[in-house]
Amino acid sequence: MRINRHCRTMICVMSFYAVLMSSDAPAVEWNIETVDSVSSVGSHTDLVLDGEGNPHISYYDETNRDLKYAFFDGDAWQVETVDSVNMTGQYTSLVLDRSGNPRISYYDATISALRYAAFNGAVWQKETVDSINLVGKHTSLALDGAGNPHISYYDETNRDLKYAFFDGDAWQVETVDTSGWVGQHTSLALDREDNPRISYYDETNRNLKCAAFDGTNWQVETVDVVNMVGQYTSLALDSAGIPHISYYDETTSGLRYAFFDGDAWQVETVDSLNLVGKHTSLVLDGAGRPHISYYDETNRDLRYASFDGSRWQLETVDRINAVGEYGSLALDRDGKPFISYFDATNADLKYASAGPTTTTTIGPSTTTTSVAGVSINLIPSTVFQARFIATLWRLRIEGTGTGFMSNDSLLTFQPSSAVMILAPLVVDDDTIFIFFYLMPKLLTGPIDSVEVTVTTGSEVVSEDLGILLLPFFLEEG
Repeated sequence: MRINRHCRTMICVMSFYAVLMSSDAPAVEWNIETVDSVSSVGSHTDLVLDGEGNPHISYYDETNRDLKYAFFDGDAWQVETVDSVNMTGQYTSLVLDRSGNPRISYYDATISALRYAAFNGAVWQKETVDSINLVGKHTSLALDGAGNPHISYYDETNRDLKYAFFDGDAWQVETVDTSGWVGQHTSLALDREDNPRISYYDETNRNLKCAAFDGTNWQVETVDVVNMVGQYTSLALDSAGIPHISYYDETTSGLRYAFFDGDAWQVETVDSLNLVGKHTSLVLDGAGRPHISYYDETNRDLRYASFDGSRWQLETVDRINAVGEYGSLALDRDGKPFISYFDATNADLKYASAGPTTTTTIGPSTTTTSVAGVSINLIPSTVFQARFIATLWRLRIEGTGTGFMSNDSLLTFQPSSAVMILAPLVVDDDTIFIFFYLMPKLLTGPIDSVEVTVTTGSEVVSEDLGILLLPFFLEEG
């Protein structure tokens, strides 16, 4: 290979979050905190973020059998009991209205009823929505454009899927599906016309089902019939109103994901390593890509999956203690994930947040080297301290007919213990990208310099090669 003097070689240090080649690598630096540790608390969580990105969480107090609510006010967590009458507070679902006030649907175990609580800015107003038969488990709440609540839930007496909505004057209650034992693990979303869609479990056939109201009638369909599937559903609609569902595959003990492409349901397995996939929570980012939190039952960990446009990125969020049940996921405006969940070891409510991290830019700096043989030595002049999380470097080789990645071409690094090389990406005959991680945490001290040697084999490299360094990396917050 011959690279002429007009060839440009550039190294860009990029964000640690860009996990390009690994399907199970940490793409996010997670901050873990305990929100509430008073008594046995933290199951049946639901999480939403307000307009400022502050978290709000509804959850169950098992010791006192109460419904609780926590929110971060910008300085500290504020915790309160919402409903302490009867044994109440399981199967919570939380939304915020336009004023940022919380509303919660939940189950009253004493009277086996569906309950609803709304904060009006001063006090909580609570009411029973449906108490006919044994009803109210597996609730899911959404607000329409007028701020009126809609709730999907389970009728345990008749084994049916039920739906209630407030029309501005009174609650209207109806049965959606009565075919067999159906209606557990509901998840509700409203489309742009405020028509409801509900994902849920068909226990009779062990299938995933979805019901959609078209303005006149309910249309019910089976989404996935392969294996015993459909528990722990979580439903989201994209900007076009297309439904996306995460759920549990009991046969393979895996996490499944389905979406409607306009013609048919497309179904795939996201994660099947270990016993995983219960307690799913699905959110779509601004690009319509799915993000899912879920439970790893084998290791008793909290897991997180995100689709980057070409493949799923999988990672463990929290593995300390037995954690991860009752997870609820939210994304902020930048697409950063946040998760509320249950710590079963300590019986606490926990919260995981992405970051904070600080992006630092150094450079640009330039250096010129003369190469008289078959090697190109790229030596950054910047000192990299060990406090940095990691950096993803992109090495670009551009020239005419380079043929760079021949069998006798290779990359070597010093210090080698801090580098993990990824597979090369050949764009065309003239441009090659090679990605590698620099991970200072694997070292015992600061890195004075990083030397990258490109060996081209038996071919000649031109002299007077210009090197441009544009380092970008992330510091721990």
